Amino acid sequence: MVIKALLDGSLKGVGKFHKTPIFPCSIFQIMNGVNKKPTDANYDLFKLALKSTAKRLYPNYCNVDWSVNEGYDKENPKTYTATMGCLDGQEVVTYLFDKKLYVESFERMWNRMSYAFEIQHQYNEDNPNLYIDLKNVEIYDQKNNFTKVKRIIRNISEDWLDVKFSNGRRLLCTTDHPFGIIDKGVVKACDLTKGDKLFIDKKQYCKNSIDYNPDKAWLLGLILCDGSYKDALVVSIAAKEEDDIEEMFRVRMKECFNLDTKTVLRERGEKGTYKDIYVLQNEYNDLWYLRSYIFEMFGGYRKYDRQIPNEVFSWKRKSKVAFLAGMIDADGYLNSYNNQHTIVQIGSTNKELALQQLALAQSLGMPANLYHNHYTKEKPRAIRYRVEFPINKELIDTIVCEKKLINFEEYAEPKPLEETAIVEKINPANQKCYSYDVTTESEYFNVSGVYSHNCRTYNGADINAEEGVNPQTKDGRGNLAPVTIILPKIAMLSKELANEKYSNPTEQDYKNEFLVLLEQRISDAKDMLLERYEYMCKQSPESAQFMYENHTMLGYKEDEGIESALKHGTLAVGQIGLSETLYILLGCNHLTDKGMEFAKEIEQLFNTKCKEYKKKYSLNFGVYYTPKLSVGA
Repeated sequence: MVIKALLDGSLKGVGKFHKTPIFPCSIFQIMNGVNKKPTDANYDLFKLALKSTAKRLYPNYCNVDWSVNEGYDKENPKTYTATMGCLDGQEVVTYLFDKKLYVESFERMWNRMSYAFEIQHQYNEDNPNLYIDLKNVEIYDQKNNFTKVKRIIRNISEDWLDVKFSNGRRLLCTTDHPFGIIDKGVVKACDLTKGDKLFIDKKQYCKNSIDYNPDKAWLLGLILCDGSYKDALVVSIAAKEEDDIEEMFRVRMKECFNLDTKTVLRERGEKGTYKDIYVLQNEYNDLWYLRSYIFEMFGGYRKYDRQIPNEVFSWKRKSKVAFLAGMIDADGYLNSYNNQHTIVQIGSTNKELALQQLALAQSLGMPANLYHNHYTKEKPRAIRYRVEFPINKELIDTIVCEKKLINFEEYAEPKPLEETAIVEKINPANQKCYSYDVTTESEYFNVSGVYSHNCRTYNGADINAEEGVNPQTKDGRGNLAPVTIILPKIAMLSKELANEKYSNPTEQDYKNEFLVLLEQRISDAKDMLLERYEYMCKQSPESAQFMYENHTMLGYKEDEGIESALKHGTLAVGQIGLSETLYILLGCNHLTDKGMEFAKEIEQLFNTKCKEYKKKYSLNFGVYYTPKLSVGA
């Protein structure tokens, strides 16, 4: 009954003249056995939806039975195809919170933000999907350095894909997570194909501001990978050929923490023999304080729960190297690569830790790759992660265990990672767990070394925010109306004009003509948006009765009329076809220095004019990249 009422309302139109509403954009889900075929009980609703689309453009359609969604539960709508996408909680992001650097998993970021800000339910209190609005948080975006984060989202998701790239990276994401694919634009994970190319991060952002004792750093790296500290502080090493680790651990533990050690030989028969090095309590109870400090630094007792402390990425270089050397002494190996040079390999079953190890190596200028191996034949679903990177001299000089260095042959000249990677495999990954996403100002961010598109749009600061209301408030606002400027059309016209005006036009002539025309079109878009805004403000509340009766729009005051609510929404000057425009005018796209330089000039013009209009008219003008869903010629 509800769906029929919504579709009947769509067909009827809005207001006295039954106009087609611009928003909201409704989505009709199609499902076998429910509404897809004439024999289905609700096929009449499908026919009604098609009739509405033919007359009113909406609804759009979502096929729940697509192949990637195989195995969903018809009795549980939460398993149906979603229209937004997220990432696994163990994927790693780099961000600043109150200017402090963090390099950690999405899950830890969520937990950290939940202590500082209020958790809210999406749509209603019964919805298990949550979000947190953020302040003073910026996330790393390799093209924009850092971009502001407006919101972090946590959903419960069941439909996942494991996307493997040519550089060894893999990303676990929901089927509808968007990727920025070169020459294709934004593509959902479910629509990726083998051979798709996207940008990756060839380095890792870090700071070098904190002085930390390198000997302590080595101890922490060793304990992180090979120690336990819940009931006692113990490090386990091989019984043979690791006496140098034992001795260095003893010496540095005494010098750094004033604690002695004791070694116990453990014989396990067929499983081999090893040594446990126990740290002993002293009269000042320093061991208890050290164990508490280690727990706080590593974030947990179990190896699965541990992480590289965030502050390591802000230590000075020598301390970073020492920490990495400690991990290699504990869990790493040196091997020859194609009999040419030596690489480091570190293994872990902890995904977040492996991604952090990769990030730490890259922060030191050693380009790293991450590979997934099945742990054992008995546990085929279990994954062991292997990080590989070429070794350098300062790391060789810092590693303690001589046994580890036996396979060293020669240094490799670090070759910078490629700026792009190719999609090699897309495999379903059936699991039910939390998924995470962020809303960023640039609409992009880096996650686990992959340049990713975030899935939600946002409203800019509200120029008409009332006293006591945060201008960045999103709920109850929304985009009132968009106007899209099709840039390639302007490029073709400006090129024709330049050819008529000049006997031998230069690229600069083409650019000048284009910018003049573009400024005119932006002004036209502004006039169109103002006209639409004035039209909406003249409507009565009955045009959107549900919204007004249920107070879904921010700031509505009956005595002031509809404009009291609409003035908080956004008026979007959209654009499409930037890459094609650059090809028309310059013969290259934004991946070249020449193309990027002019692309920035174009975007600056959009930004400048919208800021000007926002101030002049006291309305929330903004710029956005129009989704390439239904833009006509």
